[in-house]
Amino acid sequence: MGVIGKQSIRSTLITYIGFAIGAINMLFVMPEVFTKEQFGLIQVFISFAIQAVTIGSMGMVVVTNKFMPYYKSLLPPGKRDLLTIALVTGTMGMILVLMVAFLNDDLIIRKLNKNSPLFIEYMYLFPLFAAGYFYSYMLDSFNINYGFNVWGSFVREIFYRLFNLVAAAVFAFGLLDFSGVINLYMVIYWAGALMLGMNLYFHGLFKIPFRISNLTRRIWDKMARYSLSSWGAGILSTTLQFIETLAIAGLIGLGSAAVYSIARFLISPVIIPSNSVLTVSLPVISDSWRRHDIRNIEAIYKKSALILVSIGGFLFFLITSCTFNVLQIIPQDFFGSDQSLITQAFWVVVILGTARMIDFSTSVNSHILQTSRKYFRTDLIINLISVVLSIPLNYFLIQGYGIIGAALAYLFLSLFANSFKAIILYLREGLHPFSPKWPLLVFYLFIMGSLTTAMIFADNVYFGFVEKSFLSIVLLIVAKSVVLCAAFVVINFRFSISEDLNGSIRKLFSKIRILLP
Repeated sequence: MGVIGKQSIRSTLITYIGFAIGAINMLFVMPEVFTKEQFGLIQVFISFAIQAVTIGSMGMVVVTNKFMPYYKSLLPPGKRDLLTIALVTGTMGMILVLMVAFLNDDLIIRKLNKNSPLFIEYMYLFPLFAAGYFYSYMLDSFNINYGFNVWGSFVREIFYRLFNLVAAAVFAFGLLDFSGVINLYMVIYWAGALMLGMNLYFHGLFKIPFRISNLTRRIWDKMARYSLSSWGAGILSTTLQFIETLAIAGLIGLGSAAVYSIARFLISPVIIPSNSVLTVSLPVISDSWRRHDIRNIEAIYKKSALILVSIGGFLFFLITSCTFNVLQIIPQDFFGSDQSLITQAFWVVVILGTARMIDFSTSVNSHILQTSRKYFRTDLIINLISVVLSIPLNYFLIQGYGIIGAALAYLFLSLFANSFKAIILYLREGLHPFSPKWPLLVFYLFIMGSLTTAMIFADNVYFGFVEKSFLSIVLLIVAKSVVLCAAFVVINFRFSISEDLNGSIRKLFSKIRILLP
């Protein structure tokens, strides 16, 4: 097995371990230790920091990913000025973003003071938090590009989550009050940046030359153009979530933002397989456009849709069937007297999952447009329209339906953007994601959806015979998982919805047989 294969396996393992720690934090520890408003403040800080860093970094992370191979092959470590360019450009961008935020602090106070006064109380700490996030984000990209994927994954997936766990424990045992914990949180990303920077330093790669190299002089114009295009795309992708978070915090408060964050976390495993499919497909699509191989793009478009809808549908129905059960395990004091929040969180999971299924059904349409010289502006325009539409949609739907309204806004925007992109590809290139296997795929989704609905309604029957407790709820979740896993495997093998997927399942079973005595 090559270095890439070994690092991929280790990084995947670290990702799943980190997700397990994150689940413990999000579903059990933080709801037990913090109030909804305190929990919501932490989530809002993170969401706002992501937006600030996306704007302030000026697209330098994707520039690093694109041009680092040239610097590694043509320059010795001491003369590679890409790190200098990235840090200086990003720092200037962050200063500009934070200055704009400071000059508009009256507007922020007016929008958030009524329903999220806790954010206003600690708003003065945000620049420190955002700056730490920026440097950790930038140094993480350099660790990845120098081949330290495992170390970067450890810091990103495990260290930050363990830090959250320790911060919650310190607060729970009364060692710090909430003000002290928030001050402690200001260190989290600075500590991560230090760990990432020291790793580069120990390997002789943390070099910050202030003399511009000849390579940079030759490719400066290409770097600038690439930075601007990727910067715009990055801003648009994060702005939707930022507007959503800002609207929830401003209109219905930090407590609702906390509940929404839990629901969003519950549905997040759905996208894990899609990341792998999209990562593998992107360079192939790009090369196919270069060779004008439309038929290969069409094959990828259709195959990826089958795989994503099949796996994504299984995860969506599995999560949906267990959502009420998981929410019942969360300390009920977290929801307070308003137990309707549990029902609202369930419907948020269902609606966000449906939006993801729309994404999966059109599979790689965004990547097809983005990697095309003819259509990349079309993708940008559609994303820009989506951002503009998200403002009134979130405002009116959140005012009318609370956190369910935020999920509905996301669903509408997903339907709008994916439909237009799919229609454009069909009208211009004759491309669509639907293959002859789609009737079988729809039948598979119908069976899985019917099983999920039956199991949700069967909860009352189960708890009519068994006393509701942590153990009985966990056993119910395990039983549902076994039933849906069996249905997923049997239906896919019986009807051969995706040969690629069936091949992966066979390999998994063969490895299990080898491991078993």
